[in-house]
Amino acid sequence: MKTIRIGMIGANPRALWYAALFDDVDPERFAALVPAHYHHLTYYDREELWLNRARGFHLARVYDPDFTAAEQLAAAFRHPVRPCRTLDEVSDDVDLVFIANESGDGSDHRGLSSPGLMKSVPTFVDRPLARTVKDARAMVRLAKKHSSPLLSCSHLRMLPHAAWFKARYREFHRVERGTVQGHGPNPAHIADGIELSLFLFGDPFGGRVDCVQSTGDWPLQILWTRYATAEQRHVLAGLVLSNAPATPRQPFFAKAVSLGKPLMTDDLDAFVQPEGGLGVLNTLHEMVASGRPPLSVATMIEHVAVAEAGRLAHERGEAVMVRDVRGRG
Repeated sequence: MKTIRIGMIGANPRALWYAALFDDVDPERFAALVPAHYHHLTYYDREELWLNRARGFHLARVYDPDFTAAEQLAAAFRHPVRPCRTLDEVSDDVDLVFIANESGDGSDHRGLSSPGLMKSVPTFVDRPLARTVKDARAMVRLAKKHSSPLLSCSHLRMLPHAAWFKARYREFHRVERGTVQGHGPNPAHIADGIELSLFLFGDPFGGRVDCVQSTGDWPLQILWTRYATAEQRHVLAGLVLSNAPATPRQPFFAKAVSLGKPLMTDDLDAFVQPEGGLGVLNTLHEMVASGRPPLSVATMIEHVAVAEAGRLAHERGEAVMVRDVRGRG
């Protein structure tokens, strides 16, 4: 198996969480930098991390606008990792650029991804792909122009527990209502909830939402989604709740309802979410090897379109058709 050298963009807790899933991090330094993540990956064992690791990856470089933060993250590993002073440098001599998003809304992802994409380096953009459909489509065009495989998704999309939950839909006639309870107002956590909802409930509708409405104190706090097939033969009412504040355990859960019968997920918290991270990493290994993105452009852009339409709906105080946003750019 070829070892994939990674250039990491972002020296933040999210970057350290992902890197701990594939490389040899020092537990003591990990605990000092991000105590909560350390706890969820160790179960109090200070000797070694208790988790499965993705094979075939090596953290080679890390960039952050705060160079001291890049140095601190690099020093947390038991092998040399090069902290980079410039964004352009992090995509040199690597096999994969990895943009780790802790709390951003994706508005800087186009600029962060461009140097690597122009060098034809396969690139992963942590959720969301971008803040706007216009930026997302520009990134896709750049990747296509330079033959750079591009993937963007939430780790919750790759969580086995979510797939197991979907497999239970055979117990239903068909799902009529679907709810995801997530967190806010961190835009990255909101993106997790939206993408989990699309993954769980979007399949019968081609992965596309018909219209959205946003209520609550701030945009996307309470996001109402409507899925519909042609001629309205199957309509699903969706709800993505990002009204709960984030906690170190970061629990998500989902509920599907059919003919009044509910079906609930287990607690998708920080103890099980590393399995989704491993799913992302294994998918990335396949993408680098094959040169083909595992998700369609439409799939990667849909959660961006839903969020953008939701913000517009909150501003207008009325429902917005997602198709009116989906075609932008």
